[in-house]
This record gives sequence, structure tokens and C-alpha cells, in this order.
Amino acid sequence: MSESWKVSTINDLDPVIKHMQNTLQIGDIVLFRGQVGAGKTTLINKFVNSIGGSNPNSPTFAIHNQYETSFARIHHLDLYRLTDDEDLYSTGLEDFLADKNAIIFIEWAERLSQTQLPRNRRVFKIHIDVEDQNRKIIWSTY
Repeated sequence: MSESWKVSTINDLDPVIKHMQNTLQIGDIVLFRGQVGAGKTTLINKFVNSIGGSNPNSPTFAIHNQYETSFARIHHLDLYRLTDDEDLYSTGLEDFLADKNAIIFIEWAERLSQTQLPRNRRVFKIHIDVEDQNRKIIWSTY
């Protein structure tokens, strides 16, 4: 199953956010893919704010941020700066993936292999394509 949206402004994210609110459940994992500046962090921050989180920000340097919201605990990982599997495991990734009481967002998920993801969890993929100043957000089941 796949859905997509054309996005020109941040306000165009509202239908995507609504879809995420209606679809995601505690325990889900969402893999984000897209070039630098595509809007992965912006989408995550807007979603976290929409469910009662405060002060979400990019975990590019910290690798991991956690948000407590009225809907769920959110683990937000950004794997961009990781260079190898040793870096990946030093982030505590296994612990975050084992947390079945949270929703996990992973930016730069292409740095993971399919075998590193839990098999007993729902996994979604959000890919953001940038064309000029417009974006196409594609939501699919992994």
C-alpha cells in the first residue's frame, strides 16, 4: 500500500500529519529517506508538535532525541553522521528498536540493513523526493 502527497509549503504537510496520526500506533517504526534538506526533520517535528510534544529538534549531532507526548513516546534517530556498524551500535539502536512502547522515527534509514529491523513490528517508509521547490512525500509499508 502506498500513498503520496505533493508539498509546496509547510502548511501542505497537514494532510500527511493527519495520515500519520490516523495510521501510526505505539510500537511502529517509520524509516525516512530523502536527500539533505528534503524536509525529513521538518515533517517529524511537525508531527511531534501535533501530538503534544514540545521543542522537537534535529538529532543530527546527538544522533537520538526522545519526546514524551500525550500520544506516545517518540524515539527520533538521525543516522546521517554514522560511518560504520560500530558507530551504529554505539548509538544504542538495539535498545531503541526494542522499545515496543514507543514510535520510532529513523532518518537516513538506508544505513540500516533489513536484518537490523525487528520482524514483529509494523514498519513504514516515508520517502521525500525534491523537485525544484516542491516535494513529493511517498508513504508505504516496508
